[in-house]
Amino acid sequence: MQNPDAVVPSSPPDDTDEAEVIPVTARSYDPFGDNRTEGEANIPLIHDGDRTTTWHTERYFSPLSSLKPGVGVMFTPAEVPRAVRIIGDAGISYEIGWAATVPDDLDGWEMVATGTLDDNATMATLPDRDPGVWLLWLTSLPETGGGAFMGEIGDVTFTR
Repeated sequence: MQNPDAVVPSSPPDDTDEAEVIPVTARSYDPFGDNRTEGEANIPLIHDGDRTTTWHTERYFSPLSSLKPGVGVMFTPAEVPRAVRIIGDAGISYEIGWAATVPDDLDGWEMVATGTLDDNATMATLPDRDPGVWLLWLTSLPETGGGAFMGEIGDVTFTR
C-alpha cells in the first residue's frame, strides 16, 4: 500500500491562513469494527477549526495493532487539497490515503504519507490527485493509563 512518492510530514508553526482552508465533509471509517461507528457523533469536531474540541477513538484495552489494522476518518474536500495539517495526541501513528471513491476495503486506498504525531501541528504535503476522498488512518494509539489506549484528534485542516 505504500506509494513511492509518499511525503514525510513536518511540524510547521500553527499559522494556517483561513483563506487557504478547504471546507470538507467527514465521517468515520472502521471497516474492522463491530458494526458501530467510531465516534461518529464527534466527527464535526475534527474539522471545526478549534483544536480544543476533539474527535476521539473508542477506548481500547489492548494496543490497536493487536485488535485490528487501524481506524480512521474519511474526508471529502470541496476542492483538491495540496496539504493537510493534523493536530492530535502525541504518539498517534497514522497514514494518509487517497481514493477516487470510497473503496470496498482498506487495500483500495493509495497510502501517500505516514508519520507519528507529536506535540506540534503536523503538516503533510499531499501529492497531486484528482478530486476524491482522503483517509486519516490511525494505526497506533497512545496509552492513556490503566492499560487503555485511545487517540484524540483536535483538528484536521486541508489547504490549497
